[in-house]
Amino acid sequence: MMTCAGFTDKALVAIGAFHKTLVAHFQIDLGVAQRAAAAVAGDAAVVGFDGFRDLDRHGKVPVWLAERMARIGLAITTAIVQEEGPDGFLRRLSNPFWFQSLGAVMGMDWHSSGITTSVMGALKKALQPLFDPLLISWGYESANPSHSRFLDYHQLQGTRDYTAFLSIPEAIGFMQQHNWDAVNKKCRAITQSNAERFCRLLNAEPICPATDDFIAQMCSIPIKTRAPQKLHDVLYEKYNIQVPIMPHGEKFYLRYSIQGYNSNEDLDKLYNALKETGGYE
Repeated sequence: MMTCAGFTDKALVAIGAFHKTLVAHFQIDLGVAQRAAAAVAGDAAVVGFDGFRDLDRHGKVPVWLAERMARIGLAITTAIVQEEGPDGFLRRLSNPFWFQSLGAVMGMDWHSSGITTSVMGALKKALQPLFDPLLISWGYESANPSHSRFLDYHQLQGTRDYTAFLSIPEAIGFMQQHNWDAVNKKCRAITQSNAERFCRLLNAEPICPATDDFIAQMCSIPIKTRAPQKLHDVLYEKYNIQVPIMPHGEKFYLRYSIQGYNSNEDLDKLYNALKETGGYE
Protein backbone atom coordinates (compact mmCIF):
# COMPACT_ATOMS: atom_id res chain seq x y z
CA MET A 1 0.00 0.00 0.00
CA MET A 2 1.30 3.41 -0.92
CA THR A 3 1.48 5.91 1.90
CA CYS A 4 1.57 9.65 2.22
CA ALA A 5 3.08 11.57 5.11
CA GLY A 6 0.54 13.03 7.50
CA PHE A 7 -2.21 10.49 6.85
CA THR A 8 -2.97 7.34 8.79
CA ASP A 9 -3.80 4.02 7.20
CA LYS A 10 -7.39 4.42 8.29
CA ALA A 11 -7.69 7.73 6.44
CA LEU A 12 -6.27 6.07 3.36
CA VAL A 13 -9.28 3.77 3.22
CA ALA A 14 -11.44 6.77 2.44
CA ILE A 15 -9.11 9.03 0.52
CA GLY A 16 -7.19 6.31 -1.29
CA ALA A 17 -3.90 8.16 -1.56
CA PHE A 18 -2.39 6.71 -4.71
CA HIS A 19 0.05 9.59 -4.90
CA LYS A 20 0.80 12.58 -2.70
CA THR A 21 0.05 14.99 -5.56
CA LEU A 22 -3.47 13.62 -5.83
CA VAL A 23 -3.92 13.99 -2.10
CA ALA A 24 -2.93 17.64 -2.40
CA HIS A 25 -5.42 18.18 -5.21
CA PHE A 26 -8.08 16.39 -3.22
CA GLN A 27 -7.90 19.15 -0.60
CA ILE A 28 -9.66 17.20 2.14
CA ASP A 29 -8.56 17.67 5.72
CA LEU A 30 -7.63 14.69 7.86
CA GLY A 31 -10.67 15.06 10.12
CA VAL A 32 -13.11 14.75 7.23
CA ALA A 33 -11.06 11.88 5.80
CA GLN A 34 -11.19 10.00 9.08
CA ARG A 35 -14.97 10.38 9.34
CA ALA A 36 -15.36 9.16 5.78
CA ALA A 37 -12.99 6.30 6.56
CA ALA A 38 -15.10 5.27 9.52
CA ALA A 39 -18.17 5.22 7.28
CA VAL A 40 -16.58 2.73 4.92
CA ALA A 41 -14.55 0.84 7.50
CA GLY A 42 -16.64 -2.23 6.78
CA ASP A 43 -15.09 -2.27 3.31
CA ALA A 44 -11.69 -3.08 4.90
CA ALA A 45 -9.66 -1.58 7.71
CA VAL A 46 -6.64 -1.25 5.46
CA VAL A 47 -7.07 -1.68 1.72
CA GLY A 48 -4.26 -2.93 -0.52
CA PHE A 49 -4.28 -1.88 -4.15
CA ASP A 50 -2.61 -4.93 -5.70
CA GLY A 51 -5.92 -6.01 -7.23
CA PHE A 52 -6.12 -2.82 -9.28
CA ARG A 53 -2.99 -3.59 -11.31
CA ASP A 54 -4.72 -6.05 -13.62
CA LEU A 55 -7.76 -3.90 -14.43
CA ASP A 56 -8.47 -2.96 -18.06
CA ARG A 57 -8.02 0.81 -18.00
CA HIS A 58 -10.17 1.26 -21.10
CA GLY A 59 -12.88 -1.35 -20.53
CA LYS A 60 -16.00 -1.76 -18.42
CA VAL A 61 -15.74 -1.12 -14.68
CA PRO A 62 -16.22 -4.48 -12.91
CA VAL A 63 -19.20 -4.85 -10.59
CA TRP A 64 -17.11 -5.21 -7.43
CA LEU A 65 -15.28 -1.96 -8.17
CA ALA A 66 -18.46 -0.09 -9.12
CA GLU A 67 -20.04 -1.08 -5.81
CA ARG A 68 -16.95 -0.03 -3.85
CA MET A 69 -16.82 3.29 -5.72
CA ALA A 70 -20.45 3.94 -4.80
CA ARG A 71 -19.84 3.22 -1.10
CA ILE A 72 -16.70 5.32 -0.84
CA GLY A 73 -18.23 8.10 -2.96
CA LEU A 74 -21.25 8.23 -0.67
CA ALA A 75 -19.06 8.43 2.45
CA ILE A 76 -16.89 11.22 1.03
CA THR A 77 -19.87 13.17 -0.29
CA THR A 78 -21.67 12.90 3.04
CA ALA A 79 -18.62 14.06 4.98
CA ILE A 80 -18.06 17.10 2.75
CA VAL A 81 -21.73 18.10 2.66
CA GLN A 82 -21.84 17.94 6.46
CA GLU A 83 -18.76 20.16 6.69
CA GLU A 84 -19.35 22.60 3.81
CA GLY A 85 -22.93 22.07 2.60
CA PRO A 86 -24.11 21.16 -0.92
CA ASP A 87 -22.54 24.30 -2.42
CA GLY A 88 -19.13 23.32 -1.07
CA PHE A 89 -19.38 19.86 -2.58
CA LEU A 90 -20.51 21.19 -5.97
CA ARG A 91 -17.69 23.74 -5.93
CA ARG A 92 -15.16 20.98 -5.39
CA LEU A 93 -16.81 18.75 -7.97
CA SER A 94 -16.50 21.46 -10.62
CA ASN A 95 -12.72 21.62 -10.16
CA PRO A 96 -11.24 19.25 -12.80
CA PHE A 97 -8.15 18.50 -10.71
CA TRP A 98 -10.26 17.70 -7.66
CA PHE A 99 -12.63 15.59 -9.73
CA GLN A 100 -9.74 13.61 -11.21
CA SER A 101 -8.41 13.03 -7.73
CA LEU A 102 -11.85 11.99 -6.49
CA GLY A 103 -11.96 9.37 -9.22
CA ALA A 104 -8.59 8.01 -8.11
CA VAL A 105 -9.74 8.02 -4.50
CA MET A 106 -12.85 6.04 -5.40
CA GLY A 107 -10.80 3.45 -7.24
CA MET A 108 -10.38 4.59 -10.86
CA ASP A 109 -6.77 4.74 -12.07
CA TRP A 110 -5.82 8.39 -12.50
CA HIS A 111 -5.38 8.12 -16.27
CA SER A 112 -8.11 5.54 -16.99
CA SER A 113 -10.52 6.16 -19.85
CA GLY A 114 -14.09 6.97 -18.77
CA ILE A 115 -13.33 8.34 -15.32
CA THR A 116 -16.06 11.01 -15.62
CA THR A 117 -18.75 8.52 -16.56
CA SER A 118 -17.64 6.01 -13.93
CA VAL A 119 -17.43 8.51 -11.07
CA MET A 120 -20.72 10.22 -11.87
CA GLY A 121 -22.39 6.84 -12.35
CA ALA A 122 -21.15 5.68 -8.95
CA LEU A 123 -22.29 8.89 -7.23
CA LYS A 124 -25.65 8.64 -8.98
CA LYS A 125 -26.12 5.09 -7.76
CA ALA A 126 -25.13 6.02 -4.21
CA LEU A 127 -26.98 9.32 -3.82
CA GLN A 128 -30.26 8.94 -5.70
CA PRO A 129 -31.87 6.57 -3.15
CA LEU A 130 -31.40 9.25 -0.47
CA PHE A 131 -33.76 11.73 -2.13
CA ASP A 132 -37.49 11.59 -1.44
CA PRO A 133 -39.89 13.52 -3.69
CA LEU A 134 -41.34 16.85 -2.58
CA LEU A 135 -44.67 15.62 -3.97
CA ILE A 136 -45.88 12.04 -3.54
CA SER A 137 -47.73 10.94 -6.66
CA TRP A 138 -48.26 8.04 -9.06
CA GLY A 139 -44.78 6.57 -9.01
CA TYR A 140 -44.27 6.47 -5.24
CA GLU A 141 -43.82 2.85 -4.08
CA SER A 142 -45.35 1.74 -7.36
CA ALA A 143 -46.74 -1.79 -7.72
CA ASN A 144 -45.15 -1.81 -11.18
CA PRO A 145 -41.84 0.03 -10.75
CA SER A 146 -39.66 0.95 -13.69
CA HIS A 147 -35.90 0.40 -13.92
CA SER A 148 -35.36 3.59 -11.87
CA ARG A 149 -37.01 4.27 -8.53
CA PHE A 150 -35.62 7.82 -8.72
CA LEU A 151 -37.58 8.51 -11.93
CA ASP A 152 -40.68 6.82 -10.52
CA TYR A 153 -40.56 9.01 -7.42
CA HIS A 154 -39.68 12.32 -9.05
CA GLN A 155 -40.94 12.20 -12.64
CA LEU A 156 -44.33 10.49 -12.44
CA GLN A 157 -46.30 13.27 -10.77
CA GLY A 158 -49.63 13.16 -12.56
CA THR A 159 -50.48 14.60 -15.93
CA ARG A 160 -48.18 16.88 -17.87
CA ASP A 161 -50.73 17.52 -20.64
CA TYR A 162 -50.69 21.29 -21.18
CA THR A 163 -54.27 21.20 -22.48
CA ALA A 164 -55.46 21.09 -18.88
CA PHE A 165 -53.51 24.25 -18.00
CA LEU A 166 -54.71 26.11 -21.10
CA SER A 167 -58.35 25.28 -20.34
CA ILE A 168 -58.32 26.84 -16.86
CA PRO A 169 -59.99 30.17 -17.86
CA GLU A 170 -62.86 28.31 -19.58
CA ALA A 171 -63.19 25.95 -16.62
CA ILE A 172 -63.48 28.86 -14.17
CA GLY A 173 -66.15 30.44 -16.36
CA PHE A 174 -68.08 27.16 -16.55
CA MET A 175 -68.01 26.75 -12.77
CA GLN A 176 -69.25 30.29 -12.23
CA GLN A 177 -72.04 29.83 -14.77
CA HIS A 178 -73.28 26.59 -13.16
CA ASN A 179 -72.98 27.58 -9.49
CA TRP A 180 -70.22 25.10 -8.77
CA ASP A 181 -70.22 25.75 -5.05
CA ALA A 182 -73.64 24.11 -4.89
CA VAL A 183 -72.50 21.25 -7.15
CA ASN A 184 -69.46 20.71 -4.96
CA LYS A 185 -71.61 20.66 -1.82
CA LYS A 186 -73.93 18.07 -3.37
CA CYS A 187 -70.98 15.87 -4.37
CA ARG A 188 -69.55 15.99 -0.87
CA ALA A 189 -72.90 15.05 0.63
CA ILE A 190 -73.24 12.00 -1.65
CA THR A 191 -69.65 10.90 -0.95
CA GLN A 192 -69.93 11.19 2.81
CA SER A 193 -73.46 9.80 3.22
CA ASN A 194 -72.56 6.55 1.44
CA ALA A 195 -69.35 5.81 3.35
CA GLU A 196 -71.03 4.03 6.25
CA ARG A 197 -73.04 1.57 4.14
CA PHE A 198 -70.00 0.62 2.07
CA CYS A 199 -68.03 -0.01 5.26
CA ARG A 200 -70.82 -2.28 6.51
CA LEU A 201 -70.96 -4.14 3.20
CA LEU A 202 -67.20 -4.72 3.14
CA ASN A 203 -67.02 -5.37 6.90
CA ALA A 204 -64.43 -2.61 7.17
CA GLU A 205 -63.50 -0.03 9.74
CA PRO A 206 -63.59 3.52 8.33
CA ILE A 207 -60.15 5.08 8.06
CA CYS A 208 -61.49 8.49 9.11
CA PRO A 209 -64.73 10.26 10.05
CA ALA A 210 -67.04 11.03 7.12
CA THR A 211 -66.85 14.80 7.57
CA ASP A 212 -65.62 17.78 5.58
CA ASP A 213 -62.42 17.74 7.63
CA PHE A 214 -61.40 14.40 6.12
CA ILE A 215 -63.54 13.59 3.05
CA ALA A 216 -64.32 15.82 0.10
CA GLN A 217 -65.38 14.04 -3.10
CA MET A 218 -63.36 10.82 -2.74
CA CYS A 219 -63.64 8.07 -0.15
CA SER A 220 -61.26 5.14 0.38
CA ILE A 221 -62.52 2.03 2.16
CA PRO A 222 -60.45 -0.99 3.25
CA ILE A 223 -61.39 -4.11 1.31
CA LYS A 224 -60.41 -7.67 2.17
CA THR A 225 -59.62 -9.37 -1.11
CA ARG A 226 -57.07 -11.88 -2.35
CA ALA A 227 -57.65 -10.90 -5.96
CA PRO A 228 -57.70 -7.09 -6.22
CA GLN A 229 -56.89 -6.96 -9.93
CA LYS A 230 -59.55 -9.57 -10.74
CA LEU A 231 -62.15 -7.63 -8.76
CA HIS A 232 -61.19 -4.44 -10.58
CA ASP A 233 -61.48 -6.16 -13.97
CA VAL A 234 -64.85 -7.77 -13.19
CA LEU A 235 -66.31 -4.46 -12.04
CA TYR A 236 -65.12 -2.84 -15.25
CA GLU A 237 -65.89 -5.57 -17.77
CA LYS A 238 -69.16 -6.93 -16.34
CA TYR A 239 -70.67 -3.88 -14.66
CA ASN A 240 -69.04 -1.00 -16.58
CA ILE A 241 -67.78 0.45 -13.30
CA GLN A 242 -64.29 1.92 -13.10
CA VAL A 243 -62.94 2.25 -9.56
CA PRO A 244 -59.34 1.89 -8.38
CA ILE A 245 -58.48 -0.85 -5.89
CA MET A 246 -55.20 0.36 -4.50
CA PRO A 247 -52.50 -1.40 -2.48
CA HIS A 248 -51.01 0.31 0.54
CA GLY A 249 -48.53 -1.81 2.40
CA GLU A 250 -50.21 -5.17 2.92
CA LYS A 251 -53.75 -3.78 2.65
CA PHE A 252 -56.04 -2.85 -0.23
CA TYR A 253 -58.46 0.06 -0.52
CA LEU A 254 -61.42 0.62 -2.80
CA ARG A 255 -61.88 4.28 -3.68
CA TYR A 256 -64.96 5.86 -5.17
CA SER A 257 -65.20 9.48 -6.26
CA ILE A 258 -68.20 11.66 -7.01
CA GLN A 259 -68.05 14.41 -9.61
CA GLY A 260 -70.63 16.83 -10.99
CA TYR A 261 -71.86 14.26 -13.52
CA ASN A 262 -72.37 11.50 -10.89
CA SER A 263 -75.46 10.72 -8.84
CA ASN A 264 -76.35 8.49 -5.91
CA GLU A 265 -77.59 5.91 -8.42
CA ASP A 266 -73.99 5.40 -9.56
CA LEU A 267 -73.00 4.36 -6.05
CA ASP A 268 -76.07 2.12 -5.87
CA LYS A 269 -74.73 0.25 -8.91
CA LEU A 270 -71.30 -0.09 -7.31
CA TYR A 271 -72.86 -1.30 -4.06
CA ASN A 272 -74.96 -3.95 -5.79
CA ALA A 273 -72.01 -5.09 -7.94
CA LEU A 274 -69.81 -5.56 -4.86
CA LYS A 275 -72.64 -7.40 -3.15
CA GLU A 276 -72.98 -9.79 -6.09
CA THR A 277 -69.27 -10.46 -6.49
CA GLY A 278 -68.60 -10.78 -2.77
CA GLY A 279 -65.45 -8.70 -3.25
CA TYR A 280 -63.53 -11.89 -4.19
CA GLU A 281 -62.54 -12.58 -0.60
